[in-house]
This record gives sequence, C-alpha cells and structure tokens, in this order.
Amino acid sequence: VYVSIDRGVTFNAMKGNLPNVPVHDLAVHPTANELILGTHGRSIYIADITLIQKYKQIAGQNKIHIFDIENVNYSPNWGNRNFDWNYTKPKDMAIPFYCNEKQKLNVTIFTADNVKVYEEENTFESGINFIKYDLTVKENLLDTFKENLKKINKTEIPVKDDKKVYLTEGKYFVQISGNSGVLRKEFEVKRKHSP
Repeated sequence: VYVSIDRGVTFNAMKGNLPNVPVHDLAVHPTANELILGTHGRSIYIADITLIQKYKQIAGQNKIHIFDIENVNYSPNWGNRNFDWNYTKPKDMAIPFYCNEKQKLNVTIFTADNVKVYEEENTFESGINFIKYDLTVKENLLDTFKENLKKINKTEIPVKDDKKVYLTEGKYFVQISGNSGVLRKEFEVKRKHSP
C-alpha cells in the first residue's frame, strides 16, 4: 500500500506491521480516521490515518517535523512485580515524526533540566516514522540522571524489581537533530488523577 499526499506526484510505502501480501480491499472509516485494509489470506489491518491528515497541514514547511506527543500516565509501580509475578511495564511511548528524505538522525530525550535520559542515532526512511520508547533511563545516562534528581528533589530513586530506572513525574523534551536542523517537542509524565 502506497500513500500520496501531494496528489500523486510522490508516493511513500505505508509500512508498519503490514505484511508483504496483496491488498484486495481498502476503506476509510468516515468518523474514526482509520484506513481498513483487507489482505489476501492475512486478515484485516486497521491503520490510524490521523498523522497523514495532519501532515497535509505542515507539508513543505520543514524537512523534519515532530508531531504532538501524547503525555504519559505515571505509575510508581513501573518495574515492580505485580500479583501474578510479571513486571508492571509502562506502555511504550510512540514518538511520531516526519522527514522529507532518508537520513541519519539523532533522537535525544531530555528532562526539563536538560539532563539526557535517552539517545539513539539511526537512519530513518522518508515519510512518517515512529520511535518506540520504553520510558527507561538508558544505562550510560543513569548516573547524571540520579545526581540531578537527588540535587533538585532531594530524593533517591528507589530500586525496582526489574533493576531498571523509569522516568519520574515531570516535563521532558524529545529532540531530533540531523543535517536538516534541530527540533524539540515537549511531553509530560504525570500521575493520573482520579475523579
């Protein structure tokens, strides 16, 4: 399946988890912003097309664009075992962004105090891309994160059952940089308040 947002001048492959099989039927749900694909022998796939629609609004403005990032509901139980002895894990955060050409980009996540918690350099395809982030502080960045948290909040980070350190409540920034420039987008990790 290929998508064009410039009336057929260019096309980008719609990848995701779609297998390389013939697609026999396409339908756009009129109210849910979903594209429904019927494949030959591999089931039905549903794709959210909201980002494709949002891209149309920013087309041609930037070589890289970070779409809005959903805030994360914090849980102090992340990394601890639950009643069935499995670890409580946060849902991976999806960081959606667009780049106009295949290029090598550096993706970094900072605290509000500019302390790095995540860094990845990778080559991304032209079009809309997603970075999956598990909300953990990367091991090589742990010492600085712990020192900063202790200095600002006067607190130690508790040791979790899975031995990982997760983001604490607060504001964070995703930064994507490359030959095309540097962009930043904010997101927040906050405790969900009950009504």
